[in-house]
This record gives sequence, structure tokens and C-alpha cells, in this order.
Amino acid sequence: MPKIGHFHKPPSAPFRFDACFQQIQFGYSVAFSCSVAFRIEIAMQGNVKVFILSGQIQKEALAELTNLFELETDYRGIVVDLKEVSLVSREVMRFLARSQTDGVKLENCPPYIREWMSRENV
Repeated sequence: MPKIGHFHKPPSAPFRFDACFQQIQFGYSVAFSCSVAFRIEIAMQGNVKVFILSGQIQKEALAELTNLFELETDYRGIVVDLKEVSLVSREVMRFLARSQTDGVKLENCPPYIREWMSRENV
């Protein structure tokens, strides 16, 4: 049976969210619930860490994504799979563009995000 931890951010924080971490066979699944739902799953493919994002990714997710990325020594060993992403905010789009410039590989990136990155010249 997988281990599940549940953490709650204190009500005094700028926004309220609940986070659940579930250890799975090849990493952790992280699910957040706040005003907009998103999910981050982490899997290993050989030496590459894959962050599988789903849902609506808003700027509130950036702190968690940044923390997860900073744990890695080489961004070229990171893949972000965006297949299940339905919406991103401008801040997230810019973060993804900067991350790609730093060596992160974006997989299954929706065409609207690629076009947005191109138009914004990020």
C-alpha cells in the first residue's frame, strides 16, 4: 500500500491549499487543491526526471515547481510533460520558456503554449 502524507498550509498564508504526496513506484505524485486544481507527478526514465503536469497551472504552482527543479543539479536531466495541461498563466508560460532555455525539455507541449512563447519572445 502506498504511503500518503497530507499537509495543510496555515490560513494566514496568502492563499489556502492542501497538498497530498503519495509515494509511487518510480517517484512521488503531488496533488494540490486550491482555487485552481493542478497536479505534479514525478517519474524517472533512466537518468532523466520527468515532471508530469496536469490541470490548470497558475502562478501559485511556481514556488513548488521552482523548488522541485532546484533539487536537480543539471536542468538537462529534467523533462516536463505537459500533455494533460489544460491552461497555464502568463507567469507559468514564462517560467517554462526560461526553463527550456536552461536545458529543460518540454514534451507534449500544447501548440498554444509554444505559440505564446514565440509571440512573447521569451
